[in-house]
Amino acid sequence: MLGLSSLTGLHVTEIFQLRQSERIVLDRACVDEILREHGRARGEVMVAETVGQICGLLREVEDQLENLAQTPEAMADIVPKAREASVLCTQIGLVSLGRVARDLGIAALCRDGVALKAIWGRMVRTGDVSLSELWQSPGLSM
Repeated sequence: MLGLSSLTGLHVTEIFQLRQSERIVLDRACVDEILREHGRARGEVMVAETVGQICGLLREVEDQLENLAQTPEAMADIVPKAREASVLCTQIGLVSLGRVARDLGIAALCRDGVALKAIWGRMVRTGDVSLSELWQSPGLSM
């Protein structure tokens, strides 16, 4: 049996690196349908415009999150923006991002500031990967 005295001078160091990763779901069939229905050029423009709308909404949400300490009632303003972002994401096949936007709206509706900020972090991570995967979709030349 090892006693405490036998452990002196022993240095055990374990380093854990935690990486947050998000499972991304992209409905490529949705993008294909948009391209088929509207033609490739117009479909790409529609997808790009929708991404622009989503980014605009999320920029507004980010601004409101930064001001929550001064104006806690701004949390209520996040709800409709998150809902709209969720719908737009779903329309262009950004399934994971749409779910996170929905969760963001729920946290805002529940006035849970801690959850809201945690979900916002998830939104940023999911958004980065989702948009990257979207632009690499077969059929899109962007």
